[in-house]
Amino acid sequence: MFDDLRPKSGSPFEEEDAPEEEVVEAVPAKPASRKRRSPSSGEVPILGMTAGQRFVLSIMLFLDVTVLGCFLLLATGAVVLR
Repeated sequence: MFDDLRPKSGSPFEEEDAPEEEVVEAVPAKPASRKRRSPSSGEVPILGMTAGQRFVLSIMLFLDVTVLGCFLLLATGAVVLR
């Protein structure tokens, strides 16, 4: 049952009478070079974020603090809405 298993394990689409095809060697592509900025350029990555991402995060943090501060003033009665 398993006598000729290795010869039969070839691709099921190969035909024994098919002519051999030319072998074309693939040329490996060069990896894209990434320019890295040196730490002396003034921008130090913090937590792997870019300057724009840090800016958006700081604006969101600012808005959270102001909204929670306003809510705390209203909850304690320090500010009354009329």
